[in-house]
Amino acid sequence: MSGQKPYPYSTTVPKESLPPFSEEGVKLVKSPDPEWQPGQTQNPPEGKVLSFDAASLEARERYGLMISGIVPRPIALVTSISKERKIVNMAPYSFFNALSSDPPTLIVSTIHNRHGAHKDTLVNARETGHFVVNIMSEHFIESANHTCGNFPFEVDETEYAGIKVTPAKSIDGVVCAHSLFAMECKTVQLLPLFNDAGQETACAIIGRVVRFHIHESVYDTKSKTIILEKYRPVARLGGVRYATVNQVFELPRPFFADGKAPPKPKI
Repeated sequence: MSGQKPYPYSTTVPKESLPPFSEEGVKLVKSPDPEWQPGQTQNPPEGKVLSFDAASLEARERYGLMISGIVPRPIALVTSISKERKIVNMAPYSFFNALSSDPPTLIVSTIHNRHGAHKDTLVNARETGHFVVNIMSEHFIESANHTCGNFPFEVDETEYAGIKVTPAKSIDGVVCAHSLFAMECKTVQLLPLFNDAGQETACAIIGRVVRFHIHESVYDTKSKTIILEKYRPVARLGGVRYATVNQVFELPRPFFADGKAPPKPKI
């Protein structure tokens, strides 16, 4: 029987008490303190800072702090194919980010279950050397989220989530047809991670991007970049919460023509 398991790090609010999802797009606004000048102190909030030795916390506590404190996080909806039976696997990972653009490289970290079993994504990326990172946008967030269920090994999650895929062009894999931005990757390194007891508890997959897929509706042909207002990506927060981008502000980078820092400002 399928269902929804209560998540230990969430405040569950009844859906009927929530307002409907807002279709309001991205707004460009002022920064939080537009009058700030170099050298001025932006004071932290009042109150004391709590400090915890990471080794003194239980693994569950560390996990809860990291997923709720390192936010918002981009989400990699990873597709891969099993080596022997060629079964599609799809799963979202928010321990994910870019590492470099030259060479184009990204990292996806997979967490083993409590029995030490490896995720299908890791198994497939190791055995085939290929995987695809698809970025999640608002228009298919519910179906994409459904793929994170504890499906048995070598079950095609896309069939349960109603997600369509298309063949990859440069690797042995599939691309999520709903994603507006996707990257075909080749596995270049696996980095196993061990806890203090010496147990392997996670493994980071480092992938080299060999092909980009960009929906024409979000591609700016002049700047050759992604149009955020049309892209509408979704980010991961703590618990089972997600976030969208609705307010954006710009802050110029300091630049020193001679490469030397100017005199310290006097406030």
